[in-house]
Amino acid sequence: MSWGVARAARSRPGFTLLVSLLLFAMAIPFLRKLRLETDLKKLLPDDYPSVQELNRVLDASGQGTGDLIVVIQSDNFDASLRYAEDLKKRLQGQPFARSVTYERKDEWMDRHALLYASLEDLRDLKDKIARKIRIEKLKSNPFYFSLGDEEEVKLPEDKTQRRDRRYYATEDGRILLVILKPSGTTSSMGYLRDLTGKVERVAKSELKPASYDSSIEVGLAGPIQARIDEYSSILRDLRSSAATGGTLILLLVAIYFRTAFALFLVFFPLVLGIAVSFALTQLVLGELNMFTAFLFLVLTGLGVDYGVLLLNRYLQQRAGGRDPTAALARVAGGTSRSVATSALTTAAAFSTLLITDFKGFAHFGFIASTGIVCVLLSYCIVQPALILLFERWRLIRLVPFHGLRIKSWPLSRGVLLGCMVLVFAAGYAAPRLKFEYDLSKLKSQAGQSTVWRSRMRDVLKKSLTPAVVLTKDLDELHAVEKAVREKIRTDPTPTIEKFSSIENLVPSQQEEKRVVLGQIRDLLDREPLDVLPKVDRERVEGLRERLEAEPITLDSLPADLKENFVRGGHYLGLIYSDSDKVKLSNVKDARRFAEDVRTIATERGVFHAASDTIVLTDVFDLMLKDGRTAFLSSFLVILILVLVDLRSVRLASLALVPLLAGMVWMLGCMYVAGMKLNFFNMIVLPALFGMGTDYGVHILHRYLEERSVLNTMRQLMGGILVCSLTTMFGFGGMITAHHEGLESIGILANIGLICVTVASLLFLPALISFLLERRNGGDQVKS
Repeated sequence: MSWGVARAARSRPGFTLLVSLLLFAMAIPFLRKLRLETDLKKLLPDDYPSVQELNRVLDASGQGTGDLIVVIQSDNFDASLRYAEDLKKRLQGQPFARSVTYERKDEWMDRHALLYASLEDLRDLKDKIARKIRIEKLKSNPFYFSLGDEEEVKLPEDKTQRRDRRYYATEDGRILLVILKPSGTTSSMGYLRDLTGKVERVAKSELKPASYDSSIEVGLAGPIQARIDEYSSILRDLRSSAATGGTLILLLVAIYFRTAFALFLVFFPLVLGIAVSFALTQLVLGELNMFTAFLFLVLTGLGVDYGVLLLNRYLQQRAGGRDPTAALARVAGGTSRSVATSALTTAAAFSTLLITDFKGFAHFGFIASTGIVCVLLSYCIVQPALILLFERWRLIRLVPFHGLRIKSWPLSRGVLLGCMVLVFAAGYAAPRLKFEYDLSKLKSQAGQSTVWRSRMRDVLKKSLTPAVVLTKDLDELHAVEKAVREKIRTDPTPTIEKFSSIENLVPSQQEEKRVVLGQIRDLLDREPLDVLPKVDRERVEGLRERLEAEPITLDSLPADLKENFVRGGHYLGLIYSDSDKVKLSNVKDARRFAEDVRTIATERGVFHAASDTIVLTDVFDLMLKDGRTAFLSSFLVILILVLVDLRSVRLASLALVPLLAGMVWMLGCMYVAGMKLNFFNMIVLPALFGMGTDYGVHILHRYLEERSVLNTMRQLMGGILVCSLTTMFGFGGMITAHHEGLESIGILANIGLICVTVASLLFLPALISFLLERRNGGDQVKS
């Protein structure tokens, strides 16, 4: 970077402060517009096939995917039904509700129920009614006596009237669901939050469930509520992490410098740089995603290091007798160079993530690299100007600096050997680390959908988000169905349970069935039913209206039944996963299902299914593929830039020792602790590239100034410890998060920081000392 701007800023410190305040004020409106996007689809390129197909389905349907489900739990099923009916009436007329129901089968379906029974079952029903009437007529004869060999005939139970068949309920009636299909697009988080807020207000505040029965409890669940809870949990946990970490960082910096002015000199440039970088993020990207939502913590942890090191070095120079101008010039020629090198090296490493297709990495690279540059510029331009103003106003209190009062440092060969043994041991364990593929273990555990999800699952066994195939006409739909059913029949490891379409609503063999229904009707008309026991007589009489059902055609189907399968002039084929064989929250199972339905070759051409599950597997596959490229390219950039800065292969190699050893130790600790890499915490790895490089670069630069390992560690140990602790505090707040994915980020980041810090303060000095003894016999190292 050019130091001309920094010199100009020092020459006019008051003007520099005014400009920085105006810049901060200009950034605020952009920060307010910045939003968080939790939709996995947004992590893939727009031209990805799975994204395009899902968008095509959403465009054709005019709505999004997923339902909002009101879960009612009660000991009084009749009270639950009354409450559900009133809730349906309240919600049905609202503009946000496309449909609301708590009944599996409505009046039309109930009237045509016998046409959906199999032909064999209908014939069996006719035979049993005839035999039952014949036996009961014999029993009514006064001269009848039993020989004990008559077959006992039991008329089949009318299962259509069971609670779990008639309603979205459990068989015992303790759980009843009201399912709302929204009328708007479910891709908008603002719409979803407004929707759930209105439904919850009606369900809990306006209707007052306890007024129906004291045992009634009501909660929200389903895909929509799960997304809301995920979003809210991430925001809540990030705010909590920021508050906790920020407070600890402030206290630590205040204790380290022992003066109040240091807080403003360290944190104002930091806040300014981060604010400007996130304003640029809003302008360029418009949003944060699940990989970038916590980046302000990373930038705080990285950025505060620069401020602490620069201010610490300035105060050392002032305590050594230099005036403010000379002290700033000394800092600019020494520490500023090492800070700029480590910052720009880290920014360049992060910028390599921009080449990836996976937006989680690409956006991370953009925000992290621009953020580091903004923070660096803020410290190099604004902090010196503030220092001069504070000196002019006599706000800076100088504390004599003698470095750490240590007479020796653990530079023995024993320390070096112990560190190397740990490197080899951790290196042996690291490849045995496992990846957590089950996303259900990485969700928020605080939202209401978590509480009510299991109760909902007692009623809805199948997936709520099947894969969808769009077809233009019935011939294409037939071809897709034929191919899917053949897949189910021939696949040795099937993941598909069934294929459902509008044609499933048109029963097969209707003419034959209607002949049997006519025979049953004739039987009931000519036989005396009063001979039957009351229970059987009621069952038989309940069949009469259903025996008159007219043939069902596509045109005669009610509109509310059709809309699930016909949208925007397209016929929808729904492919459901087999929940007994696959768990779609597990990426390995989801990948098997996705591969079975992604491409469907038929006699009418090739069709592609759209599904959140397919998007999920594509996100993971692209993340893992680009992850290897991103990490390797980041490391190569760091290596090249450190080499250019230090102009020595030996010095560059030494500077990277804390990074390499610390990361290997971290992976070894994960293996010993039984931890796994996962969808969230793997982003810690590139973040550690920056933090791990900083300490080694600072130590090597200071060593080249002092030419003494002991003096270098005396001067830098306190600053490195403070830098490490501030970053740990920044991430540490996430350890208390309710969202398990964010919690894993906090835990892994702190493990990595501890390992990198130990490698910087013990391994690197011991290694330098060992090389000195081997090559020069003194306290110098060749460059």
